[in-house]
Amino acid sequence: MDKILRYKHYKEIACALCLLWLIAGCAREKGPIFHQMAHIERAEGCRVAVLPLEYTGRYPQGEMLFYKVFSSELAQIGDVWLISEGDIMKILQDLMIYPNEKPNFEELQFIAHRLSADYLVAGTIYELRMSGNGGPHISVYLQVYDGESGKILWDTYHNRSGTDYQKVMHFGEINTMLRLAKQVSKEIVDTWLERGMAQCRR
Repeated sequence: MDKILRYKHYKEIACALCLLWLIAGCAREKGPIFHQMAHIERAEGCRVAVLPLEYTGRYPQGEMLFYKVFSSELAQIGDVWLISEGDIMKILQDLMIYPNEKPNFEELQFIAHRLSADYLVAGTIYELRMSGNGGPHISVYLQVYDGESGKILWDTYHNRSGTDYQKVMHFGEINTMLRLAKQVSKEIVDTWLERGMAQCRR
């Protein structure tokens, strides 16, 4: 009987430890912080322009790296027409909007009109850096604007380090900026799809 009770006691302790481990693991899962001001209306196809992102970090060419990776991820979902970077840059040059400058309300409407864009994506890359332990870190804030009204529909903040994906014995840890940019972009786009971007159907 004592052996049975001890076995039950040890089993309960083991279960409690497993539960704590699972809770700790779940606590480390940090998804994008998403706010919705209005819905994306169902359409026969959404033309989306990703504007150059403001950049306050110091990682060399960090804004171009994240911009291209994020645009590529958005283009892969098959539910939007992504307007070319060249077309976007030409209009920004015509308006004399320089890198790291954010268009104002009227300029956003004008850009959307010229590009025939249903939605514009803009925002700020706050941080792209390699931390002290050598791992990458990304902090980004993105906004989705309605092309016709120029009003913000959604905003999304995401903050990730390569070590957030660390598993037992370091399996799964992301140790390059490119890989982390791809993962962060995927998590943001997946969130947008869940929240309504999938309403854009070709």
